[in-house]
Order: sequence, then structure tokens, then C-alpha cells
Amino acid sequence: MAKKSEAPQKEVVKEPAKAEGGKERVPDWGAKGFFRARAVIKLKTAMLGTTPSTTQEDLTVFYRDEKGVIYVPDGYFRGALRDSAHFVGVPKTIRDVLRVSNVKHDFKGKPGLFQYTGSPSGRGVIGIYETMPAGTVIEAEFIVPKVKYDLNHFKKHLKVAGEFCGLGSLRKQHGSGRFEVISVDQIRE
Repeated sequence: MAKKSEAPQKEVVKEPAKAEGGKERVPDWGAKGFFRARAVIKLKTAMLGTTPSTTQEDLTVFYRDEKGVIYVPDGYFRGALRDSAHFVGVPKTIRDVLRVSNVKHDFKGKPGLFQYTGSPSGRGVIGIYETMPAGTVIEAEFIVPKVKYDLNHFKKHLKVAGEFCGLGSLRKQHGSGRFEVISVDQIRE
């Protein structure tokens, strides 16, 4: 009986593909590729911050840039789309392949505060959250894999995410950050 030769296996390390300037390239999703879409949404319920503050005990705040301006992280949208994926027949892994960029909002005021007790009696404060009020308009750009769905399916998915999941903290428990979709348009390259 011939003995199999056991040559040492070389470990292959895959590094993310880099484009010019060191920026990560958009993943290759096969022959079908991807499309770009711009969505405009309007908050139906107040959106709550997600980052615990180090300056005031039990206060959860919004992310801010170096100038102190509130920004909405791309993860808010990816999380809402992941959590609503089963409603529209898309795998939860959509969060891993979907890209979100250029998120802008029209909120200019001072955030409100929301005290969450966690019990119907109102006793035992769990936390205090900064809020972005209902009526705030948010715009974002998405890179969507065509292998998962087309523009109409993406519109439906975003609508379901706004209706059932929302953006920000306590979106499932309290119903915060629910939104309506004003428009979704494909961006021409």
C-alpha cells in the first residue's frame, strides 16, 4: 500500500482588497454586481442615542463628530435591515454585504431626553437617553448587492425596517426610531 505524502500545508491569509489611496474596495458580488440607491426617510417616533456618556451617570448620547455635531452611524441602518430581513425573505447576512454612506440629517436643535424605567410602574430608572425628535429627515446612500434583490425589493425591505424595527436604542423594546420612507432612488454611476 502506498503511503500518502504529507507535504506541509501553507496557510493562506486573505487581506481586504485595497484600491488606490488605501481605501477598501467594494466587494465583488459576482456577475450581477450591485446598485447604488439614495433613500430619504422621516422619523415617525423619536430616535434614541446609543453611546453611554462618561460625563453624566446613566446618560446615553448620540455619536458626535469632532465639531460636536450629531451623526447617524451606518450601523443603525444595517441593524434595522438585518432585524427585518425575515419579513421580506432576505438572509440576516445582508448586514454584512450592504454598505451605507453619506448619512445626513436635518436636525439642528438640542437633543431631548427620554427616561427609560423598564417597568410599567415607572420605578427603577434604567437609563436616560438623548432623543432626536419625530419629523427629522435622514438621507443615506446604500450599495446593495443585486444577488440579494433588486431596487423594488430593497424599497420594500427599507419600508418594513422602518415600520417594525426602527433606528437607534430601544427600537425593539420601546418602538423608538420608527420611520417612513419618503423616497428611494437608484443613483446612476
